[in-house]
Amino acid sequence: MSSLGGPDNVLKLENCMTRVRVEVVDERRVDIAALKRVAGVKGVSAPWRTS
Repeated sequence: MSSLGGPDNVLKLENCMTRVRVEVVDERRVDIAALKRVAGVKGVSAPWRTS
């Protein structure tokens, strides 16, 4: 949860068989590198980021 900027930064969280989709308040608080290091994570898509 800290990689997403803390619980107060999460607006919406949905899961399906292969993905977890998260909508956040402030994208700047999301640590993409930390999310990629989570066990079992195969990839991270952040459309607001260009790199």
